[in-house]
Amino acid sequence: MKNTNTTVNKMMGRHYTLAMIDVDHFKKFNDTYGHDVGDLVLKMVAHQISQVNGGGKAYRYGGEEFTTVFANKSIEETLDHLEDVRASIASKTMQLSPEVGEQLNGTPGKGKKKNHSGEVSVTISIGAAERSEALETNRTGT
Repeated sequence: MKNTNTTVNKMMGRHYTLAMIDVDHFKKFNDTYGHDVGDLVLKMVAHQISQVNGGGKAYRYGGEEFTTVFANKSIEETLDHLEDVRASIASKTMQLSPEVGEQLNGTPGKGKKKNHSGEVSVTISIGAAERSEALETNRTGT
């Protein structure tokens, strides 16, 4: 762990805020609308996160998880920028193509027909943590 901390300190300094961003209910969305639509959602979210202001750098962390790192910033200094990202994603709607609607609705007369045509919205959850040398020193007592 010490090597990781040393590497991070060299890259970003001794003070930074890390925000974890997760696409809400992505598995359900992916299962409902299919992997092609899920991929489009991830691309849209990635694009919006990459536009973060305030000096943040965005990275994909996992399947539907992203992280944004703000070097030399406190949580308070990043909150407005993170809220802008959240709001920009929430304001976007994705138009489902008629082909997707037909695939999801199935053939008329076979089971219940759900209307999946139209628009879908995406939301994200964000958690942030701050790391500073002063906080680390207080914890270790050195």
